[in-house]
Amino acid sequence: MKMAAAVKALIPLPALLVLGSLGCVQAQFNVELVDAKTMLENQVLGSYAELGEDVWMVSNVRASGELIYGYEPQVSEGELDPEKAAALTALLDTLYTADEVTRLKTAGLIGETAGGYLAVTPAGEGDVYAEEIVGHENNNRGLVYDRLAVTTPELAGSPDPRAEVEGVFARYYREALAPGMYYLDENGNWLQL
Repeated sequence: MKMAAAVKALIPLPALLVLGSLGCVQAQFNVELVDAKTMLENQVLGSYAELGEDVWMVSNVRASGELIYGYEPQVSEGELDPEKAAALTALLDTLYTADEVTRLKTAGLIGETAGGYLAVTPAGEGDVYAEEIVGHENNNRGLVYDRLAVTTPELAGSPDPRAEVEGVFARYYREALAPGMYYLDENGNWLQL
């Protein structure tokens, strides 16, 4: 008799499972596998975000002049180490010139490279302003990359941390390109998205 009672008690459980699978309960799971490179990218971009949070430490006044960029940061002696102040200033300058960089990319005069920097496209060759913006922006990116290379703990054992940071940002900037913008691939070919 005890056995018959146990069997009767178990019958509702499978019935509940069947009902649940008929749509009463629905759940969706998204599984994303993260490899070591993606984890490193997340760490570098996280360090970049942290640097952005400190940008308030550098006060500035945007210059009114012929160039859209260029200002004198106001950093008191001893407040920040010089490398961090340089990186923060470069980050601010990059934020200020972002619209101009986007305008030149949209016009097809400049594009991203496989190394994480900008370059003048064949259509932009000879355009002094495009060349000036590319040089200025690349200098800013280099200062930020240097800072991230020394402040991202996951890069401590890397033989070339700056190259790894450049690789992360090459992918980051490439993925941010809008259709019609240009990218210089590893083989030196300009590709339009």
